[in-house]
Amino acid sequence: MHKILNKRGNDVIFTGINYAFRLILKPVLLLAIPLLLTEIQQGYWYTFTSLAALTTFADLGLTTIISQFAAHETALLTYDAEKKIYLGDNAALSSLYQTMKRWFTKAMLVITPIIFIIGCVTMGKDSQFVRYIIPWLIYVVFNSVNFYIQANLAFFEGCNQIGRVQRIKCIDAIVVNIFAIVLLMMGVGVYALGCSMALACFIDFMLYKRVFKKLLNQLEKVSAANIKWIEEIMPLLKRYAIGWISNYITFQLYNPLTFRMFGAETAGQVGYTITIISSIYSMANVWMYVVTPALNVQAEQKDWRGMDKTLKSNLPLAAGTFAFGMIMFCIMLNIPIVNSLIGKRILPIRQVVVLGSAYFFQVFVNAIALYLRAHKEEPLMYVGIISAIWSISATIMILLVMGKEYIFVGYLSSFLYIMPRVGVIFYQKRKEWHQKE
Repeated sequence: MHKILNKRGNDVIFTGINYAFRLILKPVLLLAIPLLLTEIQQGYWYTFTSLAALTTFADLGLTTIISQFAAHETALLTYDAEKKIYLGDNAALSSLYQTMKRWFTKAMLVITPIIFIIGCVTMGKDSQFVRYIIPWLIYVVFNSVNFYIQANLAFFEGCNQIGRVQRIKCIDAIVVNIFAIVLLMMGVGVYALGCSMALACFIDFMLYKRVFKKLLNQLEKVSAANIKWIEEIMPLLKRYAIGWISNYITFQLYNPLTFRMFGAETAGQVGYTITIISSIYSMANVWMYVVTPALNVQAEQKDWRGMDKTLKSNLPLAAGTFAFGMIMFCIMLNIPIVNSLIGKRILPIRQVVVLGSAYFFQVFVNAIALYLRAHKEEPLMYVGIISAIWSISATIMILLVMGKEYIFVGYLSSFLYIMPRVGVIFYQKRKEWHQKE
């Protein structure tokens, strides 16, 4: 038990260090964008990132499923911290790893040209796009490579190697953010996005091979068990896929939509607002992120009391952290020097509050979803579908009738549907699954 607590503590520490550096460097980059990019360039910057998130359709939740299955498999093994390998019959884990590699290699090769073409169609309406097609190509290619590397890292997070993965991501965050800021200061514009992503891929790949060298050798040399993982994964993937597509529609369509309807400048304001608030959301979710493998292991061991305790202790911390972050950000917006720097590059304060309120509810939805998915189930699928349809339909109508100043009202209103149903599903499924055992 003492070793487990120490391991959990190290995971939290390394994750905290990673996000602490992000907390320091991300605001610097966010301030550099309005200072060193024009309003048009800012619009392209955030539209690039939203369109590149179409890698969702290559993932469809598989990284999360692989991480869950890896957690369930490693729960049956013993990790030798000195030798940095797993003891016991790890043929099944090896088979899962090799299946994951094949899947994501094929997915990366297929999705890259598709995303590039979709981006050209979406942004091609703007006469200035010809100047941005090369940086768009660079970013798409290396974003896809990064997608493949992150899938591999997610597998090892599932193997309860969160601390080691976070060390890689910490070094990545420091170097890449500083590199992006330097490139922006050199005046390369949106090329900084693709070039910094290329550096991220190089750093992550080298560190990944070095940090997990022994485990990789073990997983690649061990005779893999003859397990048809796709058959086991597919029923869950079908449900996850719908949820992942719904999440893309909910979170990533705002930039391409506003780019198409209102142009690059408005897309830049929308993207900047979303990026700041989603960064606060990501920081808050550290509390749930670090215990996700633990929830999967507890579910495998049928430690229902442990699962409940983990959720009850970490969800309030996540919600409190997000609320504190939003309050501090709103206070900062009223400081004259901050307002003069980003006031024109962000949406009005009322929309910041509307989007922040929606993300606050999302903190609870995300925590409950992680808890339920630890049981290798996805009972929130239909909730996600209806929420996505509601959110995007309401958003389009509001944009057409009321204008861009009310763009996030549709998203917030979708939680009128989500919250009660998520609560009911959580109560029912928890009672059903736990009593059944």
